[in-house]
Amino acid sequence: MKTIFITAFHAFISKNIFNTDVLKILKQRKDLKIILLVPKILKDFFENNYRSDNVIIEGIDLAPFQNSRSNNFFSKMSFFFIYNHWIKRKRWDYAAQNPGIFNYLKYHILITATFLLSGYKTINRIFRFFSRHFSPDNFYEFYFEKYKPDLVFTPDVYDDFDQALIKEAKIRKISVVGMVRSWDNNISKGLMKCLPDRLIVNNEVIKKEAIKLHDYPEKNIFIGGLPQFDDYLKAPFKSREEFFKTVGGDPDKKTILFSPGWREMSETNADICQSFRTAKKNGVLPENVQFFVRHHPTRPDVALDEKFKNDPDFIIETPGAMRGSGKFLEFSMQDNIHLIDTVYYSDVVVWIVTSIGLDSLVFDKPQIAVDFDGPKKKSYWESIKRFNDEDHMRSFFKTGGIKKAGDIDELIFLISQYLKNPQLDKDGRKKAALQQLWKVDGRSGERIANFILSFLF
Repeated sequence: MKTIFITAFHAFISKNIFNTDVLKILKQRKDLKIILLVPKILKDFFENNYRSDNVIIEGIDLAPFQNSRSNNFFSKMSFFFIYNHWIKRKRWDYAAQNPGIFNYLKYHILITATFLLSGYKTINRIFRFFSRHFSPDNFYEFYFEKYKPDLVFTPDVYDDFDQALIKEAKIRKISVVGMVRSWDNNISKGLMKCLPDRLIVNNEVIKKEAIKLHDYPEKNIFIGGLPQFDDYLKAPFKSREEFFKTVGGDPDKKTILFSPGWREMSETNADICQSFRTAKKNGVLPENVQFFVRHHPTRPDVALDEKFKNDPDFIIETPGAMRGSGKFLEFSMQDNIHLIDTVYYSDVVVWIVTSIGLDSLVFDKPQIAVDFDGPKKKSYWESIKRFNDEDHMRSFFKTGGIKKAGDIDELIFLISQYLKNPQLDKDGRKKAALQQLWKVDGRSGERIANFILSFLF
């Protein structure tokens, strides 16, 4: 009997790994014991959704590690070794939220230091040496002694808790397979402090970033695709009539799916919805159209809800379920299926700084990114534009498959054009799908599971 540790300290691990064929195939091996390491406060959720004869749930008390000064120090220091648009934007956000001469001076000092320290393999090795020797190394000692795992799989390789597990496994000479969780993680999570023995990535773009930015050896990288999209090929899960009955919509109407930004980032959410309402009233958008507002899972725009909740043209929902006194978000299998059907039955997708554009590519849905602010004039570093200029987003837009709307009038015009001709920009969407999804063949979960099993049997 072999034993594997798998972590789940981020909400999307359930969505991207546990609700896919990755866990399903691993569970089929009766000669494999699977230990899921999850936040203690979420243990009941994982017990109810993933426990089986060969799957054991261990709830981890995260407080000791979160309160570790040395861990927090090295976590913050890791951001000095990746210089890009994201780190400039992130540090400017802090300075702008905490105005004052000291913080603006601090911003320039930190950005200059990051620029000077980034891109050097020798400096990266020195940082990793100190991190390895002076950050906590016995956080998971009890669980290693209890289960004596043969392999560790960390699906979110940049997460601090995953990093601590990688470090402890390597000290014990136990092989580690890590995975980059999301398309922006290589540029937005600082330098990878502890390198796993093998690294799974979704596509060629993420592979190249891992090599260039994090000195990860190319020969140890495996491209698996995005397992969360395997089930999209089985869509729809509900008939059109049943789906819209469930959400309170009209199956005979075309649907504009709108994914707003969170309130602190975007002040245009309600304005955009009002523009939808006005455009329909004035005949700019057709009479047979409705608007499905799918909020950010953890930060819904309450003001928008209040203004449009009684309008029959609007369907409004917040996905997922907050658990543990509202501190943690998790997605069940039914949440995944609902998202799939939501995108499947949409005709045009409009979004503000979100990854739902990737979901839309699977079904070749026309999509528009909001690239403007509200009526208040904003500087670039306060504007929504700063998010759309991040490295991974620029590559995405260069494919030509995603239109950016520079104002409300352009947004409404683009929606009307896509409703009339959904084939517009189809070739660009094909390029975007190849770039970001690599291949959608329903077998990504199988590829990743078999890759993991190859180190056990």
